[in-house]
Amino acid sequence: MSHELQRKEIPERRLMLRYPTSSAGRVIRDSDMMRQGTQASLSDVSPAGLGIRIKTALEVNEQIKIQLRNDIQRFDKEVRGRVKHVMLADDGEYHVGIELYQRLTPLEVALLKMGIRDGPQANDLIWL
Repeated sequence: MSHELQRKEIPERRLMLRYPTSSAGRVIRDSDMMRQGTQASLSDVSPAGLGIRIKTALEVNEQIKIQLRNDIQRFDKEVRGRVKHVMLADDGEYHVGIELYQRLTPLEVALLKMGIRDGPQANDLIWL
């Protein structure tokens, strides 16, 4: 990677509430000529962005396509966005923030957040 991954406190600038989720997705990089993609899991969702966990490092400002899926709700959608931030977690996965080019509808957000782990907690509220 061309930039150094660091753990640091990021000032809170988010305007939209994000919801925890356990939905799945596949990330396809624009540079991936085979369009095979890499499996990712969503950690949170909002109308304007996604938080994902992925084993492959992504570059800040990289443009990607994400195939979103929640099998329980029979939800399947493809969205495009750009990588806003990347942090390497203790578990070896990368926690990536994605800014979507086109907002998700309230229904799409609701379908993706149906996989919330153990229900929402007060400290689960995150802003995007």
